[in-house]
Amino acid sequence: MKTISVRIILFTVMCLVPFCSFSAVDDDMYDSELRMDNVFHDEARTYYHIIKDNEVEVVRCEAKNTVIPNMVYCKETNRNYQVTRIAYTPRVERFDDLEYHGQFGLDVQSITIPASVTDIDYGPFAPHDNYYEDMSFYPCSYYQLKNIYVAKDNPMFYDIDGVLYKKPGELFFVPCNKTKAGGSYTIDPSTQSLAPYAFCMSNISYLTIPEGEIATIPSYFIYENIGRGSFRRISIPRSVTLIQKDAFRLCYMASSGYGCEIVVDGSEKGIVIEDASLDCAESVTLGEGVNRVDDYMEFVSEISLPSTLTYLAFVESDESRPHGRQSLNACRRLTVSEDNPVYKSVDNVLFSKDGKTLLRYCGKREGREYEVPEGTVEIAAYAFFVARIEKLYIPSSVTIVKECGIIPYDDCMEPLNTIVCEATIPPTFLTEEIDDIYDYDSYKVSERLPRLTLYVPDESVDAYKSDDIWGKMQVKRMSEMTSSISVGIDSDTQQEKLFNLSGQRISVPSKGMNIVVYPDGTTVKTFNVE
Repeated sequence: MKTISVRIILFTVMCLVPFCSFSAVDDDMYDSELRMDNVFHDEARTYYHIIKDNEVEVVRCEAKNTVIPNMVYCKETNRNYQVTRIAYTPRVERFDDLEYHGQFGLDVQSITIPASVTDIDYGPFAPHDNYYEDMSFYPCSYYQLKNIYVAKDNPMFYDIDGVLYKKPGELFFVPCNKTKAGGSYTIDPSTQSLAPYAFCMSNISYLTIPEGEIATIPSYFIYENIGRGSFRRISIPRSVTLIQKDAFRLCYMASSGYGCEIVVDGSEKGIVIEDASLDCAESVTLGEGVNRVDDYMEFVSEISLPSTLTYLAFVESDESRPHGRQSLNACRRLTVSEDNPVYKSVDNVLFSKDGKTLLRYCGKREGREYEVPEGTVEIAAYAFFVARIEKLYIPSSVTIVKECGIIPYDDCMEPLNTIVCEATIPPTFLTEEIDDIYDYDSYKVSERLPRLTLYVPDESVDAYKSDDIWGKMQVKRMSEMTSSISVGIDSDTQQEKLFNLSGQRISVPSKGMNIVVYPDGTTVKTFNVE
């Protein structure tokens, strides 16, 4: 019985081995996955994968100037095959040994596609699939590729100056090394549409999309890996009306040290910008005509919003708001057109147009403390989620604080430790179960609250202590704040602040004793007889 079992196993294994062997290859770098996938190569070391009885697809090129034939002969099968498609290379190739990263295809400078090829995968000559998620996956890439030429009688594809197009006018793929590093590139004016992964691992730094028929920037239009991404400016014309989700993917990361500026000219037809389209940029300028942005702009340092923008998903959408809680995390400078009917920027803080709702504090706004302007009624959900401040002043006009509106999440930042609330009646917290607000990093708001010191009007201490959320903080009378009242210095305005003996901010001296705090931190008591 043992002998029979062994024979059955051997017979099964032999049946699984493909008929097209790889015996002609004596290079140890080619792994068994390729050998077991009906792959063979010609004398020019162009590799083909058998997909039908009489058809193959190209999966890798190695010759410096590769010319793909219409027909290719496989000696292992003694058959001729028609070359009908070009596969996205990493779909077949996977190399686990990082030592070999970059060894394949580096010398390829041009590829000529025959008339028989009528199907090509998106981004055929550069890595993109699962690259960022799986760093052990290093496919071969064509970093030196300058030109892709297409036979004139090809019914589906053509080239313009060595750039691959799909008929009737879709920009399909720009070779990685089309320009020198840091160079400029303007898409041909005849282009009608853009393909995903048109730019992968590109050397280009300055990209201009011309005015014309292009209406949509597709998902993954630009896809870069960390370290090679070099885009510094992307100019988008008025003809564009939609920028799809992840249109500019990984061409800039906040930690890379490279900044990309995205300039959207705007459109009379209106422009919608979907989620995760702008996070690659250091600077974003949105022109008139942009009316909706679903992107969170988490890594963007400078943002300029037009008058036509009436919808920011991270403040308007109940669905997007929790996921966009880190919006404007890297923002230092935020400007909004004075003609915008919905939003305004006050000292790099986003407000509703009427100034009654504080919507979002810019994460890298200068200053270790912030004073919410008098007249503000509501602090929106997650408004201070990315704030790097130590002290927060809330005026008496605030009556509503939405879910976690005043609590930054990251203890690694300059942590908020002091809140001064001048409202005699505790503002209402509109929130869910407080520890359900954050669903990651094991972050517990209830554990954070007891570490906060809250100064309130003397007569309101009991009301705050009995509140379900305010009461979890260390509630103190404002009169106790006078000994350390120098925390009231506003580093932005550099103006003195005035308090009464109860520790309440006042705009004009009251009769009797007053406390003045000067920009240098000096505290002086004064007496007013009027």
